[in-house]
Amino acid sequence: RGDVYLKIFLYNPAHITRAVGLFASGSITGEPVQAYEAHIPLNLQFMLDYRLYGMGYLHLAAAKFRMPVRQRLSSVASPPSVVFPTQVPPAQRVWTTALVNGSLVSSLSRNSSCEVEVDVTSLPL
Repeated sequence: RGDVYLKIFLYNPAHITRAVGLFASGSITGEPVQAYEAHIPLNLQFMLDYRLYGMGYLHLAAAKFRMPVRQRLSSVASPPSVVFPTQVPPAQRVWTTALVNGSLVSSLSRNSSCEVEVDVTSLPL
């Protein structure tokens, strides 16, 4: 008999513990099913699934900014281009309100204290 593996995605990660309990008790399949990787926090699992490492840059094809972003650049004389060329030093790769037009604005409000907060699907990663 071969082993069967399922990868189950939940819309709300808060339900992971309950789903693991139901599978482990046999309530769903009639026999207990062992869960793998259910103990890994969602953020870390996301990074593992999409091969994202450490504190490197993310190169995104599309993203929506949660407002507000910085009003202006404090230490840079002229704003960088929207597609930051490799010649632009990392310290000058800063998003400001001048660079974020209406099509790049998310309908959701910010909920962190990060410098930039964006919404992105996994497809452009």
